[in-house]
Amino acid sequence: MTLEESDTNLPWASIIIVGLNIGGYVFPRVSTKLGNMLADPTTGIPMARVCVGPNALRNGRLYTLFTASFVHDDLQHIIYNVGWMIGYIVVLESLVGFWGLFVLYLISGMIGWCLSLFDTYYSYGEYGLDVTSCGASPCTYAMSVFLLATCPETSLGTITPMVGVILSLILTMYELKCATYKHKWRSPKQYSAIIHAAYAALCCVYYCRKTFLGEAVQVRVWVLLYLLSNTISYGINGGGGSDLCCHFGGAIGGVLLAIYYFRLDVVLSFPHGFTWVGTILYLLGLRFSTRISAIAFTILMLFSIEL
Repeated sequence: MTLEESDTNLPWASIIIVGLNIGGYVFPRVSTKLGNMLADPTTGIPMARVCVGPNALRNGRLYTLFTASFVHDDLQHIIYNVGWMIGYIVVLESLVGFWGLFVLYLISGMIGWCLSLFDTYYSYGEYGLDVTSCGASPCTYAMSVFLLATCPETSLGTITPMVGVILSLILTMYELKCATYKHKWRSPKQYSAIIHAAYAALCCVYYCRKTFLGEAVQVRVWVLLYLLSNTISYGINGGGGSDLCCHFGGAIGGVLLAIYYFRLDVVLSFPHGFTWVGTILYLLGLRFSTRISAIAFTILMLFSIEL
C-alpha cells in the first residue's frame, strides 16, 4: 500500500480526532444527562459505558475497544495526551491521508486495549473484572512509533510543537497546584510536576531558538524529548497508576501499521529501526523491568540519534 498526500486544505482528520478527544472530556461533564447516561448504573463509575475493561467486554460492549481512546479521566490526562498529539498529528495525516489516520488511530488503540485486558486478567484474575481504562495514550504512542519507524527526520515546523508545549505548561501548573493542595511538600507528585515544568520550559527555549534560527523541529526530537521527561516522571511516581500495557500494545500496533504502509526494509533500516526498537524496549522496561532500565533505554535512544 502506498502513502497518499492529503488532498484537503485543512487536516480534517486531525481536527476531528483532537475534537473528539476534547468533546469526550467536556460534554459529559457539562451535560448532567449525558454524564449519567455514560456512567455505570450499578457502581456509578463515570464514563464506564465507554471505557474498556473485562466486564465491558463480557457484557457485549465491544465498541469500548474504540470509544475508550477518546475518553479521559481528568484534565491532566487529556492535556498530556492531546498536547503531545498536536505536535505531530498533522504531519502524520499528510503522510497517510484522511482515512489512513483514522485507521492508524483506531486499530492501534484497539491493539493497546486488547493487550491491556490480557494483562489485567492475567495479573488480577476475577478481581480485575471491574477495572476500566481509557485515554488516547495507546494511539499517541502508536503514532509516535509509526513516525519514528518510517520518517524520524521529518520536519514538524515550530508552530504545532509550541502549542503542545504551551499545553504542557498549563498541565504543570495544574499538577503543581493539585500536588501542593493534596500532598505534603516534597511529595512524588510535586517532584513530578516540577520535572514537567522544567521540561516544558526547556522545550519552549529550544523551540524559540529553532524559530529564531529558521530551523524546524524533527519528529525524533519531539518524541524523544517527551519520552525522556516521561521516564523520569515514571521513575519518581513508580508508574502513577498508568496502564503501561496499553502503551506498549499501542506502540506494537504502530510498528505493525508502519510495516503495512511502508516496506519492511524501510522500517528496519537505520536510524528508523533503532529508534522504534528503542521505544519498544523503553515501554517494555516501564512495565516489566526496573526504573533504571527504562531510563537506560531512553538515554540509549537519545544518544543514538545524535540530538
